[in-house]
Amino acid sequence: MADQLTTATSVTYTPPKAAANSGQSTLGTSGVYNAAAVGSIDIPNGTIVGTVFSIPFNSVDNAKTVIIRNDMTSDVGVRLNGAVADNFELAPSGEMIISNPVAPGTTPITQIDVVTTADPTNLERLFYFVFGD
Repeated sequence: MADQLTTATSVTYTPPKAAANSGQSTLGTSGVYNAAAVGSIDIPNGTIVGTVFSIPFNSVDNAKTVIIRNDMTSDVGVRLNGAVADNFELAPSGEMIISNPVAPGTTPITQIDVVTTADPTNLERLFYFVFGD
């Protein structure tokens, strides 16, 4: 049985020649999913630069919505669908949100890896949310 998922991103900003923080928008998607993987990955003290950690998709074959939050003190590289080089980096406290109401017809997200760009001096963490079919 499918479950309902809704994502909403609120943005507050300052438009040109307007009062501070007077611009506001909320964007969102809504859809159903049949499988989910939610959790965190601990990045231990002393992990060497370039270490690859795979986001567990568990039984999700085609992700509709993926959220990754970098709670580390350094950037992490992000690789999509088996890429061998970083597609982009996610800064400390940064979030990557990809949210589709249905799985894309071609090239769905099937794998995400994160790559360390610095040696952590303390235990650090990444959080992930993966929803799809």
